[in-house]
Amino acid sequence: MRKTRLLAIGLAGVLVPLALATGGLTPLAEAAEPTPIASVSETPTPSASETPTPTPSPVVPVEVVHAGSLALSPVANASRGSITATFTGAAKVKYRPTYLYSASTADATTWTRISSKVKLSSSGVAVFKVTPVAGTFYKVVAPAYRYKVKKKYVTALEADTAPRQLSDDWKTDFVDEFNEGALNPTYWKPTAQDENRAGGRECSVPKDANATVSGGQAWLKMSKADQATFDWVVAAAKARQQAAKDAAIKAAVTSKQKKAAAAIKVTGCPNGVYTNARVSTENGRYQIKTGIVATEITFPIYQGGHGGVWLRTANNSAGKFDEIDIVEAFGWKKGIQAVLHLGTTTTYETPEKSKWVAKSAVGKTSWWGKPHIFSIEFTRSQVIYRLDGSVTRTEKRSLPDAEYSIVMSMLSSDWETPRLKKPSYGGKKGVKLPMSTTVNWIKTWVKA
Repeated sequence: MRKTRLLAIGLAGVLVPLALATGGLTPLAEAAEPTPIASVSETPTPSASETPTPTPSPVVPVEVVHAGSLALSPVANASRGSITATFTGAAKVKYRPTYLYSASTADATTWTRISSKVKLSSSGVAVFKVTPVAGTFYKVVAPAYRYKVKKKYVTALEADTAPRQLSDDWKTDFVDEFNEGALNPTYWKPTAQDENRAGGRECSVPKDANATVSGGQAWLKMSKADQATFDWVVAAAKARQQAAKDAAIKAAVTSKQKKAAAAIKVTGCPNGVYTNARVSTENGRYQIKTGIVATEITFPIYQGGHGGVWLRTANNSAGKFDEIDIVEAFGWKKGIQAVLHLGTTTTYETPEKSKWVAKSAVGKTSWWGKPHIFSIEFTRSQVIYRLDGSVTRTEKRSLPDAEYSIVMSMLSSDWETPRLKKPSYGGKKGVKLPMSTTVNWIKTWVKA
């Protein structure tokens, strides 16, 4: 009897691990993720002698739960995803596999799967790295799914989203991919040309020649001014500085004020004179009230100038305007900004700490000199800023009922040009002018 017991114990020590290894027994530890129906082992098929005569049974249709919604973003972004499915209720199961399908019509009998598996997040969201194509319908399907809840198996019925196409939500309103040999005059007009002190910049002048098109890109350049431009800009700057000094001296009353006024310097442009680019869709060429504005831009790594794409209203009778900076880039180690300026119905500017966005991404040298997609989605109550599909900031603020023009620029502001020679915070040295920002395309969409 003792030998028999020892033999039984020995066999158990061999057979139990073997069964666990081959799936014959279920280990006590639960899997981290639920188990889909497809992965559950099937019952062993009986031998031919054991197979009973099958009894015909009626075909039961598969029940499908329409428990999902679909959002299509028109902004091309294969890296982050432009199609988002959200499942609710019993269909919302973390780790549940979902698949994206497309068809030419909403009522198509055949749908083509166009994505690999994407698992639902804990909030029931699945994001697909697919850019929706106009005229194509999409839906997301979550196959029936078996998973454990408190050590008991539960089956979530197959679920899907209602078919949806891009035009259900958005319609294209403006597209410029810069495929012509020059800026399209139907859309773009140089602004503030040959006007120094544009935007308070004493020592820079926008020039028509600094905004060009080549190789399917708009080139926005900051250049060193020629001698003739240098001479008149410096003379104009000195005249303004002298006028400001004279006014301060005249207005001074206390000895402290008089001393401060006398100390005002008339230096002209000690950091040089530069020409820059600024073009706009103003004067009826194109305006947008609300919607999505997106652009693909490559920014230079150097400091000293700043390129950007932004929206601007026309000046009101008091010379005030509103502005939404989709992006302004100041070079590596300084960063990029996304800023809201309001001046017509109220006075507001994004706080300094909030202006600087995506600090981690743009803190890498590899980020600069490569194209990135910037966009805003704005309504009368908020602005959502995105970089490469990721939200960088949302600003909830009442916006006026106004039309905005699009502006592309590469500016050389007086407060930035000293960084050409002495970049801040250890920025990259060795800039060579001209310094260029390139724009691959600009597109807008409005609500359908």
